[in-house]
Amino acid sequence: MVITHLSDGGVPGDPRIARTRELHQGGLFFRSRKEIEALFDGLELVAPGLVGVGEWRGAGAEGTSWWLAGVARKPPASHEPESPASHDEPP
Repeated sequence: MVITHLSDGGVPGDPRIARTRELHQGGLFFRSRKEIEALFDGLELVAPGLVGVGEWRGAGAEGTSWWLAGVARKPPASHEPESPASHDEPP
């Protein structure tokens, strides 16, 4: 799974966010890092994790990024043995 999402940069009250929303007539939604991380629940993030999109291309963008990106994969299924009761004949 690949997710790129607008982040509030840890400053949800930043006036630039309000201006950007206004310019795009409310069509943009900014989430906190924590909210974006929650979209990956149950998945394993691939290195470098949830970072600014520039870091995925090795650009090493410094500072806070409004665009975060992450790649994750489904964890391998655990191979738990079936319980012996599941093999019993019905009464």
